[in-house]
Amino acid sequence: KKRHGEISYKTAVEKMYGFYSDNDYVNPLGVSIIPHEHEYYFKNSLIHNIWDIGKFHYPDDYLNDNGSFTEQTEQGEFSKYIDDVSNEVETIPPKIRSVIADSVMAVAQGKKASVDGSSVSRGEVLAGLTLTAPLLVSVLSKNEKRKKILNETINEELEKLKESVPKV
Repeated sequence: KKRHGEISYKTAVEKMYGFYSDNDYVNPLGVSIIPHEHEYYFKNSLIHNIWDIGKFHYPDDYLNDNGSFTEQTEQGEFSKYIDDVSNEVETIPPKIRSVIADSVMAVAQGKKASVDGSSVSRGEVLAGLTLTAPLLVSVLSKNEKRKKILNETINEELEKLKESVPKV
């Protein structure tokens, strides 16, 4: 806005579109400038169980084998939950918010890299996750529908695990 002016900014933003898997967990993070009416969600095609959750952000998760989009849908509950968590994190003072973001990104990326690429120590990751856990529970506790879905998903996955364990 400051660099090009309000009109140029609005013109550029109106040209932006977002295409996401229904439960993409990255797109709701932070502050989005893409207009909500320009966001499109599609059913996922790569998720077969809870252990595939990382694939929700893959672009090919919402594409068919021929490159066309899967069925259009609404934003999924997991993505909405992450959106709520992100909004809550935005209310936290910047230094604490940074610790949370850096630790979550380091865990999500499987290495000690923060959002800006700097190194994150194990202690910082532990501190960040210690701050993150109550936040995740607090946001989840505010929505009965999501609590129910999470409970059902966990129970389904536990049943699958039980069935896969060889009987002695």
